[in-house]
Amino acid sequence: MYPPSREQFSAFLGSSISATLFLEFYKEEQLVMVAQSDQFSKGLSCVYTFFDTTEEPRGLGNFAILKQIEITQTVGLDFLFLGYWVEGAKKMSYKKKFKPNEVYCSGSWQRL
Repeated sequence: MYPPSREQFSAFLGSSISATLFLEFYKEEQLVMVAQSDQFSKGLSCVYTFFDTTEEPRGLGNFAILKQIEITQTVGLDFLFLGYWVEGAKKMSYKKKFKPNEVYCSGSWQRL
C-alpha cells in the first residue's frame, strides 16, 4: 500500500464498524500529533498515531496513550486496547510499559 492512494488512506483510517475518534494535539498553534482510536461497547481500540518527528524526544506516543486512558475512564469504558505489538519492534516498545498488559500469543492470552 505504499504509496497509498487517497482512497486507501481513507479506508485505513476510517471504520465502518465503530465510532472513530481523532485526537488532535497542538503545541501552541501547531498540530504536532494525531491519535486515532475506535470506540466499541467495552473500550477504545488504538488504531494509529502519527506525529511531527521533530517532537519525537517528547514521548508523544506515551502521552497519546495516557490521554486515551483518560478518555476511556471518563466515558465509562472498561478497556483500552493498545493495538498491535510486535516484540523487538522499537517503535512499539513503549506499549509494554502500560500495565496490566496482555498479549495474544500462540492461541492464548498472556500477561506481560
